[in-house]
Amino acid sequence: SSSSSSLSSSSSSSTSSSARHTEARRKKGNPAAAMGSVRRHYETHGVEEYYTRKGQDYVNPHDEALNRALDMATRKWAIRQMSGPSFWLRLDQCKQILDLACGSGEATLALERCREEQLRNLSAGRDEKTREKKDSGLTASNERKIGWKILATDPYTHEAYKKRTGRECDTYSFKDVANGCYSNVRLDLVVSSFALHLASKSMLWALLNQLSRSSPRLLVLTPHKRPQIEENMGWRLLDEQYHYRVRCRLYASLNCD
Repeated sequence: SSSSSSLSSSSSSSTSSSARHTEARRKKGNPAAAMGSVRRHYETHGVEEYYTRKGQDYVNPHDEALNRALDMATRKWAIRQMSGPSFWLRLDQCKQILDLACGSGEATLALERCREEQLRNLSAGRDEKTREKKDSGLTASNERKIGWKILATDPYTHEAYKKRTGRECDTYSFKDVANGCYSNVRLDLVVSSFALHLASKSMLWALLNQLSRSSPRLLVLTPHKRPQIEENMGWRLLDEQYHYRVRCRLYASLNCD
């Protein structure tokens, strides 16, 4: 009887564990399911309370989809800049970026991988502009030495970011940034991943107007049609790429020279 009970308990535990792994795999491969799970947490605890509780161990459930979507989008924007007007985005030309509401570093790590790919392409000499750079002595190897600086901030997940990326992270909130905590910093790009849709419209207006004076480009990654960023917020939409249920939107500043 004891053996039977133990076997039954073990079987039940195994089934439960298997179910949890199956559910985790389902969410990992299905951004909509993952988003529904996060939304339920928001409804139960509220957004601020959820991140206060989970911030130290936070992992974006859309991580894999975000990586793939950002890779495809940045490839297209780099090709467009190489072949046309220079208002798109080449990560190999960015020297300083801000990862706003940075989570556990999913956007930072994805951008680093995309930038490395662009540098490898430069090194292989796959386009005419590569040869021009080699003639001027600015090779991919030299650009790696120059490097880039990534600033990051998140009042809730800064510990998770530092642990995962090995980089420093500020604890500034949307309000802090809107009030100008980065106003004296010259940026090449601001990226915000799965976060700006949580800001109120009034906060979004103040935040984006402030950032439009520090950076010529804004990259917003979102699973929604939100946030709706209007030109009176200081930004003009250049392009939207939609891959794996992730929207990658690139904006140009109307206030930054």
